[in-house]
Parts: sequence; structure tokens; C-alpha cells
Amino acid sequence: MLSQMQPEGYRFQMLGPAECPLALISDNYRYQIIINTDQFASAHGILSAALAAYKAPSGVYVEADVDPLSLM
Repeated sequence: MLSQMQPEGYRFQMLGPAECPLALISDNYRYQIIINTDQFASAHGILSAALAAYKAPSGVYVEADVDPLSLM
């Protein structure tokens, strides 16, 4: 989905999805996708549009953390 929304000449690196280091908290399984780019404004717009278009299945919670302090 992200590659379809990628403007010409825009580069990013996507790692994951992978289990979080603390994969199970309060009976909730956690996964993460890490996106690395040096073009923050473009990435923010693309990811905002992708998240707005995504409808999570019942029981799935999606959260985006911009510039996280920790990956735990």
C-alpha cells in the first residue's frame, strides 16, 4: 500500500512487521513496523493517508508513534 502511494524520487526503508520486544502485554499481542526516512513531511502525509484508508479488523488496535523514544 505504501509503495503505491510513494511519490517519484521518494525513498524510505520499512522494517517489519515483527514482534515487539515485549510481544505480549495484558493478553494483547504486539507487532511493530519501523519506517525510516529523511523526508519527514512527505512521510507524514503518506502515512496519514494510509492509516486513514486502513480499516483494522475487529479487535485490532493500530497506533502510530512518530519519533519514538523507545521501541519497547
